[in-house]
Amino acid sequence: MNEGMENLKEIEDLEDKYQTVTDGLYVLQGSLNRIANALEEVLQLVKQDQAESKKRWEKETIGE
Repeated sequence: MNEGMENLKEIEDLEDKYQTVTDGLYVLQGSLNRIANALEEVLQLVKQDQAESKKRWEKETIGE
């Protein structure tokens, strides 16, 4: 194999590796988005629970 063909093979190998990394990053981004969405939902539920607990506590404290 001459030098030009060796360089072409090396470029093709690098392109394959780049595509593999790009595909992995795409999958990772999707996973991170799902995690972020789940955390946002948990945060909203915690805030809602805190507000309800505060109302209950105020009602019980004032009611006594």
